[in-house]
Amino acid sequence: MNTKRQGPSFVATAMMAALIICILMAFIALQQPTTSYVSSAPSAPSLQATHTVVYEVTGSASTASFINYKNLTGGTDGKDDVVLPFKVVETDVPNGTFLDIWGMAKGTVTCNIYVDGTLAKTETSNDAGGADFSCSITI
Repeated sequence: MNTKRQGPSFVATAMMAALIICILMAFIALQQPTTSYVSSAPSAPSLQATHTVVYEVTGSASTASFINYKNLTGGTDGKDDVVLPFKVVETDVPNGTFLDIWGMAKGTVTCNIYVDGTLAKTETSNDAGGADFSCSITI
């Protein structure tokens, strides 16, 4: 019996060539220096779940006819014949809460809303006959 041995098939040769190319590419990649990048951008501030809110009313008037403000539960608290300056603190106020303070006084009146110690809203009204004032913001 005459057996003639044939060389490797075309498919086997192509697979061998592809394997050699992959090995060479991996070797070249390992030889390249690696660069790591450090971001210099500031990180985003952490979002607090709750805040401390300060409502404040000041001005040239000695009293306000009334002052109303949104409380922690979303209801309204208020006082009549309020001596200025007026200040009330609400703690554990959740994100998304609508804050509002309003009232009436004679003269220049400024209302401020502070959130976590930072002035978030301020408005000034001036009317010798009686100034309506209000500040509102959603945190």
